[in-house]
Amino acid sequence: MLAGYLLKDAVEALFRQPMLQASIRLFAAAILLTLAEYFSKKNRDLNSMTWLDALVVGLMQIIAVFPGASRSGTTISAGMFRGFDRPSAARFSFLMSVPVMLAAGGYEMLDVLKMPNLGEFLPLLAIGFVTAAVVGWFAIKWLIGYLSKNSLYVFAIYCAVIGINILIAEGF
Repeated sequence: MLAGYLLKDAVEALFRQPMLQASIRLFAAAILLTLAEYFSKKNRDLNSMTWLDALVVGLMQIIAVFPGASRSGTTISAGMFRGFDRPSAARFSFLMSVPVMLAAGGYEMLDVLKMPNLGEFLPLLAIGFVTAAVVGWFAIKWLIGYLSKNSLYVFAIYCAVIGINILIAEGF
């Protein structure tokens, strides 16, 4: 949260060329996911977590404030580099996201409360909130199940392909 607040101006400056920045971050995610999958031991579960593990994975979450960066990809990779198996790294990544997402949502809510005719938008906001919560829960459940049996290579390839498509579409 603190990093998001302190880096806000720098992140907004990156939005001047958001597609290029997103492409760079997607390539970085592809490399990070590949390295985590290839080099990590993947032999620990959450019961063995230490304060240092939590600190390292938490610090990787700072990367997510930049355009195109994958918060879950970087934190799952960080957990795997700390020796956690894929499902444990994913569980911790998503558990760790809850306070950050609530804080970011609360911060954005300050702007929403200033909207004229807010009453007209409240039902739409409620529908969007509930839909996002339900879909997010199912997506996380699916991903953790997937990661118990499969590697991160598919996600690395996906990030690389999307990064290449962005570069081509934007003419970089």
